[in-house]
Amino acid sequence: MLACQECDRQPRRAPADWPRGQWSGSRALQAYRLYHVAEGGRLRLGDAFQAADDALAIEKARLLRLSGSAAELWQEGRIVGRFSKSGGYAPAR
Repeated sequence: MLACQECDRQPRRAPADWPRGQWSGSRALQAYRLYHVAEGGRLRLGDAFQAADDALAIEKARLLRLSGSAAELWQEGRIVGRFSKSGGYAPAR
């Protein structure tokens, strides 16, 4: 019988600098995705993650955003906001 490598892995832990609210409490987590904006405005696949709400997703996205790169934060089909190349954040209208 073959051993399942996935089953033998240790559970992943949140990095020390990620918002604590993400990993505790009884709030349901929602799926978010941070897309990096390439030259010409094209979106490049970025990072998928879960967060309890938009505020926590924005905090996590700040940590995931590539330095000097514009990005867009989405929650399923809804744009949450945009990060400028300098790191500034503007919520979607």
